[in-house]
Amino acid sequence: MQVLDMFVVIFARNEKGKQIINMIVLASYFE
Repeated sequence: MQVLDMFVVIFARNEKGKQIINMIVLASYFE
């Protein structure tokens, strides 16, 4: 999870990155 958090922080700087993060978060919740 720590590595994923770093990955999220890096992509959080991009608008499109935020959308991708939202998709990943939703996917992780439904797994």
